[in-house]
Amino acid sequence: MGNATLEIIAFERKDKTMPTMSDNRRRRIIARQRKLENTKKRSAKIAKKERNA
Repeated sequence: MGNATLEIIAFERKDKTMPTMSDNRRRRIIARQRKLENTKKRSAKIAKKERNA
């Protein structure tokens, strides 16, 4: 969902509780989460290879 979509939803609901986040900040947060997930997957894959070796 894009930033504009969130603003439209907030406007339609007529409440300002939904904070707007800059694209760069959102991108950084998502990248950090993705990096963490990839690290977990990579370590699980290495452990699996060791078990099967």
